[in-house]
Amino acid sequence: MIAPEGKIIIFPSALITTIFYIGWIFTGYTFLMFIAMFGGLFIIFCFYFFRDPQREPPPGDHLVLSPADGRIICIENVESSQSDSMSSTKLSIFMSIFNVHVNRVPVSGEVTLVSYTPGKFFTAFRQKASHLNEQTEIHIKSGETFVKVNQIAGFIARRILCNLRVGDRVTRGDRLGFIRFGSRIDIFLPDAVNLYVKVGQKVKGGETVLGEFV
Repeated sequence: MIAPEGKIIIFPSALITTIFYIGWIFTGYTFLMFIAMFGGLFIIFCFYFFRDPQREPPPGDHLVLSPADGRIICIENVESSQSDSMSSTKLSIFMSIFNVHVNRVPVSGEVTLVSYTPGKFFTAFRQKASHLNEQTEIHIKSGETFVKVNQIAGFIARRILCNLRVGDRVTRGDRLGFIRFGSRIDIFLPDAVNLYVKVGQKVKGGETVLGEFV
């Protein structure tokens, strides 16, 4: 299955590649053949990159699921602020271009904030990317507490797509959005969550359990 966010790239690319291919057939110009070959390889890559596999969240209403595929590169305590006063632990997940880039809802609840902030495009695995890069911040109220998810652009990723709106009721495992071509997700969890993961661990969005509310 192909993510809807990829169709706007795949279909025009396929049309342009076809035009160059037909041009090569009728004219015999070698440069048109090379352009068509490059276009074909790019389309194959896009089919791979924009794949959207079906995910089945594990049972358990108190579980916190990974919002993305990738590798955990950081787990740290953070100072609380007025906007996320119940958050104390940050987990950072780095997504390479080879990971599925569909982002998913980690907990069931109500969306209370969706805020986009423009910024830089440092490589996503660097810590300063959390603070300086372009990102979309999402707050989800789950019971009496909040979970915050930040979609963060990377050096190559230049387009953050979020499907959620304030007031939406969401279920863990639902599609949250998409980030094109390599990026990072930060998730902020309250003290009431016991973590089950560690730095360096690979995770799958909508399936891997990050922790559990106690």
